[in-house]
Amino acid sequence: MIRNELLNPFAEVRPHFEPMSDWEVITVLTSEMKCTLIPGQVVTTTIACIRKDQVDVHLDCGIEGSILKNYLTAMEAEPNQVVKLRQSLQAVITSVHVEAGLRVRIGLASREDAIAQADSERPKRLDKDYDHAAARQAQGLQERKQRSEANQTRRFVKHPAFKAFGSKDAENYLAPLQHGDAIIHPSSKGADHPDHLAVTWKVADGVYQHIGEHVTFIIRRCPN
Repeated sequence: MIRNELLNPFAEVRPHFEPMSDWEVITVLTSEMKCTLIPGQVVTTTIACIRKDQVDVHLDCGIEGSILKNYLTAMEAEPNQVVKLRQSLQAVITSVHVEAGLRVRIGLASREDAIAQADSERPKRLDKDYDHAAARQAQGLQERKQRSEANQTRRFVKHPAFKAFGSKDAENYLAPLQHGDAIIHPSSKGADHPDHLAVTWKVADGVYQHIGEHVTFIIRRCPN
């Protein structure tokens, strides 16, 4: 820097000034960009003025917009019969105009069919870093858990020692009981097989043994 100053004393080191574009100014003032205010985007508006043929609204960012009577509702009604001042209203952007003096006017529609169409046409953007393998694995675990819960719900074991517990719940159940007490419960290893059972018994205070986690018990019904 000293060398450059000696070679070019008092030189202008700032880059050439480029005036901001209209959308750059709008972004600075409203935090909205050209890609966020596009036709088809669903936004939240606030009713600012109710006229005979349209309703003037404000977006959350402060930009003004208008909803024509025909785009306000599908019912044959006057605007003052449909909305009221300072009411929040969901609407879809239909047009964007940047006028002289950086005045932005947004055309909107709040009809239910317009909003439903905008939602259906909204592009589904997938995260490029999304872990599809982990998602499939998580979905598989969730399905196994749901099947296990369904199987436990359908299970009918008429035995006084049977409890629909997991291993941890079995330990909590046996904690206040005597040494040697045991209960039968569904096996945590048999989520896909409802005939898998396990036995948990209390060896000592704080010591439990789980038996049958890998064993299949066949329950036979005795003849009446």
